[in-house]
Amino acid sequence: MIYFGPGIHNVGRIPVKSNQTVYISGGAVVYGCIKAENLENLKITGRGIIDGSIYDRWVDTTVPIDLRNCKNSTVEGIMLLDPAAWTLNIYESQNIDIKDVKIIS
Repeated sequence: MIYFGPGIHNVGRIPVKSNQTVYISGGAVVYGCIKAENLENLKITGRGIIDGSIYDRWVDTTVPIDLRNCKNSTVEGIMLLDPAAWTLNIYESQNIDIKDVKIIS
């Protein structure tokens, strides 16, 4: 598990693996992104925020959550705030469950 507790976290790209949970607790603001490719059973959850405001608009088009060719994964409960481009990309993936995600853009 990768855990972000309450507070501000400037982490850049969050490295994730198959069968892993990223938990962003309430009160946490994470400046960064999650790019996952060819992974299975990934879970991104919590009540915190992934904030994309640190990236320059349309110069650095970093997407807060980018899943490519992933399977059996979940994004649940988090808030995505002020992305530089798109917010939650899902490409060529199967069985991706998105629940209660808030986007402020």
